[in-house]
Amino acid sequence: MERMPKTGDRYQKSGKERYQVAAVAEHTETGEKLVVFQALFGDFQVYAQPLDRFAEQMQPEDPAADARPDGGAGQDGPGDDRLSGLNPLLLDFLEEEDYGQKLAVFATMRRTLRQEDLDVLFETLELQPPPGGDLSAQADAIEAYLKMQWKFNGTRLR
Repeated sequence: MERMPKTGDRYQKSGKERYQVAAVAEHTETGEKLVVFQALFGDFQVYAQPLDRFAEQMQPEDPAADARPDGGAGQDGPGDDRLSGLNPLLLDFLEEEDYGQKLAVFATMRRTLRQEDLDVLFETLELQPPPGGDLSAQADAIEAYLKMQWKFNGTRLR
């Protein structure tokens, strides 16, 4: 393998299935290196695979892929239709771990939110949208949740 995968590195399999490395682990009995990685599609399943096998099946993702409007497909093929149309700041929001930062990204996103974006946000935050709520009411509910999390998680002693 050219280089050891690192936490956060992204890889592709078959040109369109995308994965993110969670860790490189060591088997407790054999000492074999294992790559723990998560699918960035579907149900976001987590997998572990021996390092050499991972290297055979995966290619490092083009770092400029997310910046291209076609979802990284370039001239060779179609982009991922499931991701097209979502707010480009959504990935930034999902990658933030700090609720204060999530709140800042959400404030920027809010002006351009669509129902598809809100659906993703409610699902990932494990929230239920307000019944019969319009876009503004749904955004208010997410914002209130983020403020509450920021207040209580950000000030708690660890």
